[in-house]
Amino acid sequence: MSDARSGPDTDEFPAIQEGMEAPVGVHGSEITVAPVRRNTRATGITMGILVVLLLVIVGAAAYVVSGLGSDDPAPQTMVVTETPIVEVTPEQAPEPAAEPTPEPAEPTGTPAGRPTAPALPAGYSPVNDAATQNLPGGDLNNVYTGTSTTSPGFALNVRDAFVRYYLDTGELNGQVRATSPATGMTYDVDCVDNGEFVTCTAGDNAVIYIS
Repeated sequence: MSDARSGPDTDEFPAIQEGMEAPVGVHGSEITVAPVRRNTRATGITMGILVVLLLVIVGAAAYVVSGLGSDDPAPQTMVVTETPIVEVTPEQAPEPAAEPTPEPAEPTGTPAGRPTAPALPAGYSPVNDAATQNLPGGDLNNVYTGTSTTSPGFALNVRDAFVRYYLDTGELNGQVRATSPATGMTYDVDCVDNGEFVTCTAGDNAVIYIS
């Protein structure tokens, strides 16, 4: 029987973990140290993940800081619309139509004591409808011309001017102004009452009778 002792069973030693000293094996008179194998691949992956996370955190922090530190408002776009200037040529305003001369109101009352059939001088000629129809006079409505040089239109204008004068003043004697349609000129007309009719004279031997 041999006295030699066999070496210890390897199952009696625990498994070697990373960071632990390698067990020492004793085989007879020799001591054998088992090499420790480190998992370098796992360590590299872990370090890579940590670096990526660190970069993400740094980038997020920089974005937040830059956003908080900016006080400038967001740029706004201004739209300017140009309105074309259209030159408007002013139109010539139409001339106002000439207003017709209103007919003077009839005298409110017949002058007292005036005859309705006055004795007019020879050579008179009726002008308006009242005189032509030989209507009663005395109310300053009958108009006659006394000379051939007196136009009917001028006689009617003298009568209208005299009636306005009488309504304004109540006088049967005075001076009025009237325009002749035949000459286009305006004349000063002197009117005198004889108690029966009014005789008005003006211009170049113009004579008008009003009764």
